[in-house]
Amino acid sequence: MRLVSAVLLYTLVALAGCTGGAPKNDSNAPATTVADSAKSDPESKLDAKGTRYLVASLAAYYKLKDALVATNAPQADIAAALLVSNTDSLWDPILFSGMESVSQKLFVHLASIKASVRDLTGMMDESCEKKRIHFAAISSDFYQVITLCGLRNVTIYRQYCPGAFNDKGAYWLSKDKEIRNPYFGNKMLEYGEVAETIH
Repeated sequence: MRLVSAVLLYTLVALAGCTGGAPKNDSNAPATTVADSAKSDPESKLDAKGTRYLVASLAAYYKLKDALVATNAPQADIAAALLVSNTDSLWDPILFSGMESVSQKLFVHLASIKASVRDLTGMMDESCEKKRIHFAAISSDFYQVITLCGLRNVTIYRQYCPGAFNDKGAYWLSKDKEIRNPYFGNKMLEYGEVAETIH
């Protein structure tokens, strides 16, 4: 009986210590502001793990775009490989997401991204001119993936260059509103426009 009373008393004291008393000042804890608490985490029609893979894929896509803006072929190849690695991780979350009506479309776009990346990384192209052709296809497919998965609480600018590919035009995605054209790089760095903003 004494043992049960002692355990019960210890549990009550421990619980009171967890919930009561003045808050401790932890100087190592990050400061939280009203703006921080108002920000929402990225969400999509996928589960939390799938959404993390989708956001990681978007970050890899941005690295690829930035490498093409800089006309840096080796960095473009590295970023493209990272993009495929992340998009490959999306197959299971899509399969088990309950999005039967769009899952086949998503799988087609993911397979197309993988094929375009294979073509982009499989060529010697220091000027990045040929890589940019495959990037346009990747951009189109990745836009569809973002849209079909319903990614939200992440600002994405869909930008357009009317002069790309002999005035046929091409789109790309950016995290910045400021135009940094991956199709012309330094030749026409700020040439283009914001066509759509996705939140």
